Amino acid sequence: MLSCFAHTRSKQVASDHLRVRFGAMTRELGFVDLLQGELGDLFDQAFALPTSDPQYRSNRLQPGALSLEWSFSEAELDALRFEFQPFDPTLAGEERLRRTVRALARIVQGYHGRDLAERFMSAVQRVSAAESKLNFGAFVGLVQRPRCDDEFKIYVECDPEDPALLSSELSNIAGTVPHFVSVAVCTSSVSQRIYYICRDGLRAMDLEAVCAALGMSHRFPGLLMTMLELTEGHFHLPPNSVLLGIRRHGKESELKVELVCGSAMSPDGLIDRIDRLLQPTSVAPFRRWVTMICPETVGTLPARVVSVNASASQPPRLSVYAAEPWIE
Repeated sequence: MLSCFAHTRSKQVASDHLRVRFGAMTRELGFVDLLQGELGDLFDQAFALPTSDPQYRSNRLQPGALSLEWSFSEAELDALRFEFQPFDPTLAGEERLRRTVRALARIVQGYHGRDLAERFMSAVQRVSAAESKLNFGAFVGLVQRPRCDDEFKIYVECDPEDPALLSSELSNIAGTVPHFVSVAVCTSSVSQRIYYICRDGLRAMDLEAVCAALGMSHRFPGLLMTMLELTEGHFHLPPNSVLLGIRRHGKESELKVELVCGSAMSPDGLIDRIDRLLQPTSVAPFRRWVTMICPETVGTLPARVVSVNASASQPPRLSVYAAEPWIE
């Protein structure tokens, strides 16, 4: 009986399976299901194949799994957050970017009006790489909040040699280049964060100069201790295992250090290490989130990235990114 159910579920169209998952999470959190209208159409196009179709494994967002990522943030304990790679898994990056920008601009206009949609389009055009240099093209993100200030995001592949994206604050870290840019739209604003990949690896102590340049020297000790706990004491992290994200809020900047599981961090015991680092008020929401992601196998969260966020006004806080558990 159980094997028959598993076989039937593996043949199910992925969007049907994921819509059930999303619906259960929105009910748990008391939200309205946003996978309606054009956003739902975009979601369905991304997951039109059977859940177990091997084409999904080649996606660039979560290689080897479905092209969807769930995330938890200490900064927003009551939010539902996810990202996905839109359209067919095999679509060329340049075509995915074109289609995604058009589709998301319509969605933004429907929710937030034409002015914000035009500002969104302009921001994306400024940071996109030339089509000849695209790999994945674009990803889509959604942050759903209880007070209806929902946020739509696009993650855009950028040109690693674009001088407009280079950061003087990271000049002391060799081999660090722009990787992608997130452009986020909520009720009244458009914001962006530039992500840099550390191609030559990262010496954790080098972040002291970065924190100083960003006006948050006092946050470096906490940031370092959090990173050392996650990486089990490693001061030197391997090539391509760390991303550094910088976002500016007026005069204040935020630094986000993303650590890749399996290279910067060992997956063994990772959930316990995260538990120890969370603020006391974050522990229960995090465990509820883990249970929602892995209802059948609690404790085996397929975490792929853990990030540490800090700014001058905010101490280090964690975000956790997990793949959708694969269904055979």
